[in-house]
Amino acid sequence: MVLGYTLPQELTRKLFVERLRIYASCDNVALIACRKGLDPRQRMGTGDTTTSGNYNYSALRTISGGVQITF
Repeated sequence: MVLGYTLPQELTRKLFVERLRIYASCDNVALIACRKGLDPRQRMGTGDTTTSGNYNYSALRTISGGVQITF
């Protein structure tokens, strides 16, 4: 999900900017799982006789933001 706001041109012209946009992005904010800390979409491997398995999993929640400026 991405939520953003573009400032009106009356305000951005005072800053000598053509366009100014502020945004925030989030992923898996409300993911519910029985096992805390594990992503239920990922499969956990059991490995073979020489390895201990593949226990990599993705982050449950990602939140980022930014500013986009056009001169």
